[in-house]
Amino acid sequence: MLRIGNERAFTLIEVLAAVVILSVGLTGVIRAYGALMNGIDAARFSVDTSYLLKEKMSDIEREAIENCGIPPGTGSGTFDGKHAAFGWETEAAEVMIGKDKEKEGNEKGEKAAEKEKEAERPKETLSKVRVSVIGTAFTPHRRSDMYTYVVNVRGRSE
Repeated sequence: MLRIGNERAFTLIEVLAAVVILSVGLTGVIRAYGALMNGIDAARFSVDTSYLLKEKMSDIEREAIENCGIPPGTGSGTFDGKHAAFGWETEAAEVMIGKDKEKEGNEKGEKAAEKEKEAERPKETLSKVRVSVIGTAFTPHRRSDMYTYVVNVRGRSE
């Protein structure tokens, strides 16, 4: 501090030092705020996708129960309402548990061989189902996946 007569005053260097210290401190606070906001967005995405994955998976399981299985294939769409910024994709593929026996020769004819091959196929097979939820409002897009297996029973729904 500088003393002029009975008055005390700050020097320019003291004022500049205080401004530098405040600006460094405020920069740290602003960066921490930005990191906090990114963390909140990531947490919100995790909660929303967890809910949406469970919802879509329950729809698929209900469909599998009603139809005695899931046919192989893919699907996609979007959610409604407050989750309109999210899309979904599904993919189902039959899982090969054992090898099919291939018939050599054409002795019995094609139709008889086809019937025999059909009779040898197991009555129950498995499908591996992947459900993905994609956050389209984020850059880059964020994605969460969930997998399950569904038993396909031949003959009941036909």
